[in-house]
Amino acid sequence: MTLLALQRLGIDRNEIEMIQVGQQPDRMLALRNGSVQATTVSSPFDFLLKKEGFVSLFDSSNEVRTLATAYTVRQKFLQSVSHHLMAEKFLIAMMEAVKIIKTERDYSLRVLDKNLRNTDAEILNYSYDFLAPAYHDSPRIKADEVQTLIDLIVAPDRRKELSVEKLMDNSLAKKIEKRGFLNILYGSSG
Repeated sequence: MTLLALQRLGIDRNEIEMIQVGQQPDRMLALRNGSVQATTVSSPFDFLLKKEGFVSLFDSSNEVRTLATAYTVRQKFLQSVSHHLMAEKFLIAMMEAVKIIKTERDYSLRVLDKNLRNTDAEILNYSYDFLAPAYHDSPRIKADEVQTLIDLIVAPDRRKELSVEKLMDNSLAKKIEKRGFLNILYGSSG
């Protein structure tokens, strides 16, 4: 993502020195003490830095459509009837969880609070507002989001070897949707 940000900001990779600093808290500390001039962070760390007066140069959540969440198993796993059923039940549970996240804000905030062990309501609300829209009602993987990931992380000379279609399988999600589960879940008839 850093290379994409540099490209979008019109900064040549050779104009800067990139160093490995560590995890997000380490990078934030390095930025605060002036050891680095810029860094990458995700939500809610970006919010904390903004509160301290730092400015965002590039917000990938607004600039790039990429896969936020993917549920992954090996094809061989799905060949077993019991595993196939287990994966289907898992996707249904995740679809139900997404609905709760999107429709029950107060409950979702309490869960975030409990699991993040964070009592700062401002950070919790910011995190919710950032994360909730990123979840799709359907767990179908979108080809353009996978392609963006390929473009970001695979060397240009190797991209032709990868096919988006080979990297994703929406058959379980399609099967669940065909039975009308999303309509039942969200109370629509269409």
